[in-house]
Amino acid sequence: MKVKELGLILIIISIPLSVFSIFILNYMEMFYVSLGILVIGLSSFSIDDNNILPYTLRKMIESSVLNIEALLEEYNTLGKAIYTEKDDRNIAFIPYKEDENYYYLVDYIKKIPLRVSNDLGIIIFPPFHKVEYNYKVSDESWINSIIVDDLNLASNVKILKENNLITVNINEPKGRYLNIPRYYKCLGSLETSITLSALSTYYRKPVRLIEEIKSDQGIIVRAEVIKIE
Repeated sequence: MKVKELGLILIIISIPLSVFSIFILNYMEMFYVSLGILVIGLSSFSIDDNNILPYTLRKMIESSVLNIEALLEEYNTLGKAIYTEKDDRNIAFIPYKEDENYYYLVDYIKKIPLRVSNDLGIIIFPPFHKVEYNYKVSDESWINSIIVDDLNLASNVKILKENNLITVNINEPKGRYLNIPRYYKCLGSLETSITLSALSTYYRKPVRLIEEIKSDQGIIVRAEVIKIE
């Protein structure tokens, strides 16, 4: 049942209940209850069903991002994230230092346990809207289904790939501004981190954030798909 349909049902129930309680029973408590049902019904009827799922998911994701920001601050991480999978889970490894050899880190990530703090950096679970992997569609179509269709975080996403380097154009990003400077530095914006985490799943390879640039159209992300020997 859709929210609009539920709202309509509540409105239909509340009106005769209000009349019955005030004019026949003269029971004010029931009248107030019926008014409450009417208000809920009107509110539900005014909600767009298409916006409920993206809104809820975005709120959950924003909450997790704030927790990650606190971790990055606590461990004073400065490096750019490497998005990958470990033990069938999407993770991001953020080195403590900015100039860490990331090719060495990819091999290092395979060996370390799945815990937050490690010798060279921390492991976090980035916000990622898990969808079924679909190899039959392009990387661009798959990312658009997540960022645009499911989460409503941008108007569209374009991906350019040259060898192992990728440029992602996230046009008209819609993510709410959050005070997360360390997250922006290490993982990119909310739209960027979800996109790169999803791409690491799509390519079945680690993806390293190189840089994120704000443009008039939105966000330009440069990243590298790391070849695993």
